[in-house]
Amino acid sequence: MNPRIGLQTDRRKILDVIDFYITKSISKKYLKVKSCLDLSSDHSPVLLEFSSKVIESEKPCVLCSKKTNWEYYKTQVEKTLNMFLPLKTENDIIEAVEHFNQCIQQAAWNATPANSTMRKADESSALVRQKNSRKTTNKKTIANN
Repeated sequence: MNPRIGLQTDRRKILDVIDFYITKSISKKYLKVKSCLDLSSDHSPVLLEFSSKVIESEKPCVLCSKKTNWEYYKTQVEKTLNMFLPLKTENDIIEAVEHFNQCIQQAAWNATPANSTMRKADESSALVRQKNSRKTTNKKTIANN
């Protein structure tokens, strides 16, 4: 069950709408819940999407993990970050912020090993699905003979 209460924009109004879904025996892999930001309603509806196929969810972009080498990160930032960029114009500031963000991100990515466990889990689940599909096909073939 995923309750979601809309944001209260008028303090005088009592919140009286709650969107929630109750599901049973449906794997979360086949569901996708998202907010509907359509302004035609007096609340923020929540949409639940069902699928007959596994819904691929986007993996969040992560800069660090428990395996991040923070000493290496620090060295990378010190090596690449230019502390002497001019900040006189609006364009100078935009370029300095972009440079800062790029240095921080790149140093974090370089200092954090890729998570091979998730990749292996994704590959394993695909193999299991294929194997189950073959079993089902084989059972149908045997039953028809």
